[in-house]
Amino acid sequence: MKTLAEIMGRVSVPLVTPFHEDETVNHDALARLVDFVITRNFCDSLIVTGTTGEFYALDDEERIAIWKTALEAARGRVPMVAGVGAASTRAAVRFTEVAERMGFDVVMCVLPYYSRPTQEGIYRHLEAVARATRLPVLIYNIPLFTGVNLEPATLERLEPSPTFGASKRRPAFSRRRLRNSPCVRRRIFPFTAAMTPWCCRCCRSAAWAW
Repeated sequence: MKTLAEIMGRVSVPLVTPFHEDETVNHDALARLVDFVITRNFCDSLIVTGTTGEFYALDDEERIAIWKTALEAARGRVPMVAGVGAASTRAAVRFTEVAERMGFDVVMCVLPYYSRPTQEGIYRHLEAVARATRLPVLIYNIPLFTGVNLEPATLERLEPSPTFGASKRRPAFSRRRLRNSPCVRRRIFPFTAAMTPWCCRCCRSAAWAW
């Protein structure tokens, strides 16, 4: 079984979600963006409906329609990551199940936001997502936006699940604390989200490089 790092490669581009003036999703522009990034070899994998894709501003039907457009435009040329994050566990699980059925390679789950759950709540949320899929789960830890932080001890509790392969973090998350975690040394791969200027200029998006 491939590791998440082997599946996603070194540079994963989180796509923006293009909109029309009336705030409906511009699917034609999205398809062109997907093709643009892939044909110019700007990425090893693509992330759809992550923070950059404004998942929090989409309704359920819009998110799933965006997934369909992105998958059709990618045509299997690069691994595809679906942002399944939601404030509620029930919604995150539902999105995870749909993403697997649609043919995504990885699901990315941000920690529950707004409710500011305890570490036990975070653990149960992510565990439920992992139980709902056979796909690798990329944990997205972004305390600036969620108001909560994934502590190393909680990550260690999640490690026995074979679906958790990596933890994506913003730079504010302590690299030293994470790398010193036993589960990271054994199996879970940490990587850092960083804006890549050349990619931003070329495709109006960002790249996660690790």
